[in-house]
Amino acid sequence: MTTQNITAIAIRFLAIWLLVQLINNLPSLSLLFASIESYTQKDVPLGVYISMVIAVFVVGLIASYLMYKSSETILSKTTNENETSNQLSTTDHKFLIQLLGLYFIVASITCLPSSLSFIQYSEEVKFYNLLGTLGWIFQLMVGLFLIGSPKYWTQLLNKLRGRV
Repeated sequence: MTTQNITAIAIRFLAIWLLVQLINNLPSLSLLFASIESYTQKDVPLGVYISMVIAVFVVGLIASYLMYKSSETILSKTTNENETSNQLSTTDHKFLIQLLGLYFIVASITCLPSSLSFIQYSEEVKFYNLLGTLGWIFQLMVGLFLIGSPKYWTQLLNKLRGRV
């Protein structure tokens, strides 16, 4: 098995895992709306609730589908260079870094609503209540940075490995 085949299989498993996590964490949106209702003392319209659930589900479904299809692309596009060497090319590194960034983004988006659940139990917001939320926001920012500049991360990893 070549490195590309292993990567494609890992991406397929990650796409399936992402879909399972999406369905598993979808109910956490209800905690967000309960927190918002408790904080504002107003009911959130049912249309907003349904549209948010559908939007999160569609974005997660599209991300999972694109990951699964990209694994098929990797399997269909084998080059002689990658079959003879066990090292990943620069484009493969960039793709894997962007995939990691996508994972960070999806994981943080699914956990952000539940990290705001303290709002419904406390009348004032304290710093230690915000630490979990700030952690998820930091993970979201790292994921966006990984997707936005994979060339920087590839060069940094090559420097750290001594492959300048």
